[in-house]
Amino acid sequence: MKVKHLMLLSLILLILSVSAVSADDGQNQTLKTSFEEIDDSNSLGNFDCDELEQSSNQESLKKSSDEVLGDADIINYMDVEQSVIYGSGEIFVSYSSDAIGDVVLAVNGKEYKVDKIYDDWGISNSGVAKINNDLGIGNYSGILKYMGDKTTPQLSKNCSFEIVPKILAPDTVYNKNGEVYLKLPENATGVLSIQIGKIADDKGNWTVNQNISFNKGVASYSLGNIGVGKYKLKANYCGSDYIVEELSNNLSVNPDIYLPSKIVQGDNNVLINIPGFSGTIEYIAPSAVLSYDEYIWESPMINGTASISLKDVFAGKYNLWLCLHSNFDKQSYEYDFDIYVQEPVLKASNVNVWYGSYYKVQITGIDKDIIKVGDKVTFKIANKVIGTGKLDKNGYASIRINQKPGLYKITAVYNGHSLSKKVNVKHLVTLKKVNVKKSAKKLVLQASVKMN
Repeated sequence: MKVKHLMLLSLILLILSVSAVSADDGQNQTLKTSFEEIDDSNSLGNFDCDELEQSSNQESLKKSSDEVLGDADIINYMDVEQSVIYGSGEIFVSYSSDAIGDVVLAVNGKEYKVDKIYDDWGISNSGVAKINNDLGIGNYSGILKYMGDKTTPQLSKNCSFEIVPKILAPDTVYNKNGEVYLKLPENATGVLSIQIGKIADDKGNWTVNQNISFNKGVASYSLGNIGVGKYKLKANYCGSDYIVEELSNNLSVNPDIYLPSKIVQGDNNVLINIPGFSGTIEYIAPSAVLSYDEYIWESPMINGTASISLKDVFAGKYNLWLCLHSNFDKQSYEYDFDIYVQEPVLKASNVNVWYGSYYKVQITGIDKDIIKVGDKVTFKIANKVIGTGKLDKNGYASIRINQKPGLYKITAVYNGHSLSKKVNVKHLVTLKKVNVKKSAKKLVLQASVKMN
């Protein structure tokens, strides 16, 4: 059956005429139909109903295939890390970012909910299952479960992993915060053997050569007191009860350095102090002035002090890279710091002030612990400085108003940020001394203001 325009199909059905109805023993009825010719001069094309039905079936199959593929993606992307460090208490789990529902890891009949880790855009494709100390050293089989969501049913997948003991040590130490560490079951009978020697020493001398006993399954050695320098480190477990892979790597013990984790946007200089250090410092920080994100700057370190400029950095959280080049041992020492640049916001509410009183502003938008008490806020009228006020611990600064009564536009400036307000300076009449008799029933005061 040919119909020349799909949009006319409903109209055709309406003009169907019944030509005959015949009865067969009053039981069966047959409906015969005929079609009138329809002018389709304005039609957009010819369509075959069989082809339309086939196309509809293909769309249905495609949709069904897409749904299955989506489920398969969630299953395929679900996995656990293959080697888990004994004593860490957690297993990392990966999954598709489409898995918006809960993910669970089941091991030995116990279920551990995966705590999702989200990136800066609110997307999660990995998480952590906290197993605490439930599982010992060995190989495990488990089940990863996707608990489903509004469009995806519950899914599951087998997984396997191994829990192994591992000697841990950083490759860089500064601020005396590093250690060599090994966690074993409390019944461990061996010792942790540690050897540390300077890389520049070609005679095989060891600065540190010690055996560390275990206390409740833990052996550790602090790296903070071996002195600044570049070292080679070897550590291994000496015992027959557990097999632990030997650790061998290079170690950099950097000069102690301190940088604030938070600063106020617009600070001209961030000071770095390393007593007794001489050399230069390189650093990378995002800059609002540059067309690209990063640029290497260099600053000399004199008498153990250097300053780096973050004046043009936008407000936000950054990773700051530093590299010290020492004049003493000709070595370079690298650092990574997370730093939070906060934008100050100036506010003022007392826009009606008496002559001789104080106009006050407050610095907000920054944490109180980085407010620099005593920092100056500059006040201007028509770009002319009328005075400065010092910040108190709550971020307030004020200035005495000695301008003649009237309306002024006062601008407060702090760290390159400003606030302008129309301030109404009002007349102030002071009653200096009045004698009033006790018998007086009424007191009338009159005052006049003479404008110059």
